[in-house]
Amino acid sequence: MKHLLYATLLTIFSVAGFAAENIDKKDDSKNISYNAKRQLEAEFAGAKDVTWTANTDYQKASFSFEGKKITALFDIQGNYLGATQVVAFEELPAEAKKSIEKYYKGFAFSGALKVVARPSNDYQSNDVGTYWIDLAKDSKEVYLNYTSSTGLSFYKNVESAASAKN
Repeated sequence: MKHLLYATLLTIFSVAGFAAENIDKKDDSKNISYNAKRQLEAEFAGAKDVTWTANTDYQKASFSFEGKKITALFDIQGNYLGATQVVAFEELPAEAKKSIEKYYKGFAFSGALKVVARPSNDYQSNDVGTYWIDLAKDSKEVYLNYTSSTGLSFYKNVESAASAKN
């Protein structure tokens, strides 16, 4: 059950995270739990340019760490759930790129996230190294995931807002 919750949250996080290169500069630091701030400091000591956002479902920190753009997600109580990094198409593993080009011909690469960290005590969710990939074609979006052990897998289709209005 815990694994399903993390997968669902990561999916929400991933969908929202594809816009991470255009991070909203609004900083919700005053609305972030003490626990989340302390866990960020513990997991990512030396994080720079930290920007916090919060809503009713989660708290998110976007920051630079060791030269990479990272986003860490915390539940509403401030418990650390995991961290992702925005990656370019060129940074995907060769096998993933080859499969995308073969099975998703005509789709444009919209973005990708790589799961870079999980809490050290989270033994049920061993998805570090997993890539979440967003492709688009016309009014259709496709979410995929890639791991070295399972290869490229379809996750779900999403109808874009443009086609939903028609």
